[in-house]
Amino acid sequence: STIMIPCPKAKEAVDFAIENPQYAIGVHLTTTAEWETYRWKALTNGPSLHDKEGYMWHTGEDADKYGKYEEIEAEIRAQIDLAHSMGMKPSHVDNHMGSLYGHYTGRLGLSKLALKICGSYGYAYRLYTKHDKRICPNGTPYILYSAVTLLSKLWGKKYNVVIPDYLLFPDWNDDMRVSYE
Repeated sequence: STIMIPCPKAKEAVDFAIENPQYAIGVHLTTTAEWETYRWKALTNGPSLHDKEGYMWHTGEDADKYGKYEEIEAEIRAQIDLAHSMGMKPSHVDNHMGSLYGHYTGRLGLSKLALKICGSYGYAYRLYTKHDKRICPNGTPYILYSAVTLLSKLWGKKYNVVIPDYLLFPDWNDDMRVSYE
């Protein structure tokens, strides 16, 4: 499980994580706020992280497209640091809506940035180091998906970040729903 630190009620979830160390609970890095009636803002107020309404972008594509690297880095670090300041020691880090994978716009430097930051904190990161056409996210060109795979493996080693081999996206195709094999 992971916690979206910029969201309302994050403190309650962090308190649960602290009170239940037997569970692997991490930080869900958040650069998007997709709901219409339940929105949140970046902790750092970086202008490139917000839409015209002043909230985080609705889509991962917009977050990728408009977010400036230095503002994204500041926000990622602020989210992890806030979790720490509340007393949480996350088990790992991942990201909301895949907005730091680079799938949406091909800005693969977003994956590198996330891995570099995770390495600096000593956290594992939920990405992937192997690819399989059957589990390529819908709407993502396979060439881009496989490039993220190769680069995440390289950058994971470079920054000493533990990464799973495969990541099954919620929209994986029907022939994969039969079993995890």
